[in-house]
Amino acid sequence: MSCDQDAVVVVRIGDPLCRQCFEEYFLHKFRSTLSKSKIFDKGERVLIGYSGGSSSTALIHLIHDGLSLRTKKRILLEPHVVFIDETCLYENVCSKLITDKVTELVSTKLGYPLHILPLNQNFNEDECDLNEYIRSTKSLTAREELVRRLKLNLLIETARKEQCSKLLLADNCTKLAAQILSDMCNGKGAHVAFDSDERFNVCYACRRLLKDLVGVNDRA
Repeated sequence: MSCDQDAVVVVRIGDPLCRQCFEEYFLHKFRSTLSKSKIFDKGERVLIGYSGGSSSTALIHLIHDGLSLRTKKRILLEPHVVFIDETCLYENVCSKLITDKVTELVSTKLGYPLHILPLNQNFNEDECDLNEYIRSTKSLTAREELVRRLKLNLLIETARKEQCSKLLLADNCTKLAAQILSDMCNGKGAHVAFDSDERFNVCYACRRLLKDLVGVNDRA
């Protein structure tokens, strides 16, 4: 250990780290992952999909910390954030309460340009008909897939509108693995490996790192 604080994680055999040391180590790994992947150009405008979950919250904080560093390895991106409001799918849920919290974190605290969109924005009918359409799906798996596709369409449309060249999502390897299994249950089989959206450059650059970070935060 590099300090006298209690360890919360062992990153390598014989190398336990406290929370602060782990966060510094993790930020270094995050910058290194983005640098080695070479998927972002200097000053590139990137849209980040924020859901309010653990992985996407970790991602926007990591990018904020990386942008704030005064070093040669500073992240050189122009991030925009989009949040899709799904409260139209639920009863007795206050949309304003949720969006106010998102605005406070993303815009006020972190200073990102923020775009908040309702899930039914591009649906041809009204909110109630969208709910009825979703409820008419034959299974929970099909319902989740429909919502996922609606969200992805909104994300890609927003990225194009804001002239962002890439869409960065915080899906970690656990979530992506679950999605693959879900696709197989839907009968995609051998086509799962080719199930990527060719309309836009969607990146999952930190799927493994985010899983590790969220796991540590959940245990600590």
